[in-house]
Amino acid sequence: MSGLPRLDLPRYKHKLVGLNKEIKYRGFTTKEQKILLSAKQDDSVEQMFESIKQIIENCTFGDLDVDALSYFDLEDLFLRIREKSVSDVVELTYNVKDKDGKHLEQIQLSIDLKQIKVQVDPEHTDKIQLSDELGVKMTYPTVDMLKNVNNEMEMLESCIECIYTADEVFYIKDYSKEDYEEFIDSLDVPALKKIKKFFDTMPRLRHEETITLKDGTKETIKFEGLQDFF
Repeated sequence: MSGLPRLDLPRYKHKLVGLNKEIKYRGFTTKEQKILLSAKQDDSVEQMFESIKQIIENCTFGDLDVDALSYFDLEDLFLRIREKSVSDVVELTYNVKDKDGKHLEQIQLSIDLKQIKVQVDPEHTDKIQLSDELGVKMTYPTVDMLKNVNNEMEMLESCIECIYTADEVFYIKDYSKEDYEEFIDSLDVPALKKIKKFFDTMPRLRHEETITLKDGTKETIKFEGLQDFF
């Protein structure tokens, strides 16, 4: 007996900024809808991102290492999948408050997901020249990395992929923790500031909406990151 027939789902393409690669994906099926429903019932940020990772893995045909995706690529890709699966518009309720936090009014927003993009700072680079002789190449933080680091310094240490000179490249994974800590401890304040700029200018999922309040004044709402859209 042959198996039951299945729908032939359309495939889409999207280029990820952090990965710098075009990937193929499909929309949700009932299986992914169940994963999302379970995450909403759990109502925790950690479970939401675990569910998103599972959905992306399912919808990209197993061709992506989801755990290695930068958090902004993961957020971007999930929005693209959601856009093709449910609707390219998301309805949000925004609570307007005064400067003291007092509730003033509620405004219903319809946000076009097609307009939401990963914003890239023109000054951003993942290669940082610390001196005339020495530089570092950075890697973008993943969701798991953000979850497990406790402070800015730990994030910095986790995101250096390699150290390079004019003649050699030293990949951190090939050296002991002690060797790496010795290198980190040798960095001066100007070098740390240069590395910090990598994080300050890192690509982010951003969007702005201008709303008109009851009194006629306008207010610009800034959305950043996946949680602001759901």
